[in-house]
Amino acid sequence: MRRTCEKQKVDKFDNLKDLAKAEGINYQNLEKTVKEYNEDVLKGKDRYQNRTKLLDTIDKGPYYAFECEPQIYTSYSGLEINKKAQVMTTAGTPIPGLYAAGDVTGHLAYQAGLGGGGISGLVMATVYGRIAGAEAAK
Repeated sequence: MRRTCEKQKVDKFDNLKDLAKAEGINYQNLEKTVKEYNEDVLKGKDRYQNRTKLLDTIDKGPYYAFECEPQIYTSYSGLEINKKAQVMTTAGTPIPGLYAAGDVTGHLAYQAGLGGGGISGLVMATVYGRIAGAEAAK
């Protein structure tokens, strides 16, 4: 089943074998990877990423596949944040309880005078989204 959303296409599959075939993935390798991951979930730790939280087995469909092409882009303006993802005032102090991540933030490398350096909004969203969530949960 193929769905399109603007330029994004999402393919839905009932099983991993169909997904592998349609996406040009070696099924035996995919099956091995999923088996190892499921074993790790049962042990409580992902052997490759050392994750211990938010682990869930991959054992029943539907399964989805979509194209994802990384783009390097960034904004050099926006909310200034610190290393804890706290939004800073114009005086340079953190605003209590206010966190930000992604393209809404000013680029940290730019703020530090380091230039662009290929850090994308996706990286800023991923890294500082995690930091912001952990800090907000404290």
